[in-house]
Amino acid sequence: MIGTHIEIILIVTGATTAMALAQFIAPASISRLIYGAVPTEVVGIALIRHWGLLVFWSGYCSSMRHFILKCVNPSRLSLRLKK
Repeated sequence: MIGTHIEIILIVTGATTAMALAQFIAPASISRLIYGAVPTEVVGIALIRHWGLLVFWSGYCSSMRHFILKCVNPSRLSLRLKK
């Protein structure tokens, strides 16, 4: 049942989490928008950028997984790995 809807599930969840790229690009304004405060230390801004990039990459991989799996034939891939 979930197999019929997996494409849309992966695209929607991937696009939602990929919006965290804004947190990596503009950490001060996004943290003010989300948390109501801006960190003043370099470590705080680095942490916000780190987690923004981590969540973005997770979302990107989730949304692209569908397109990559469509292009790769799993049986041919397993034959290549056995050699």
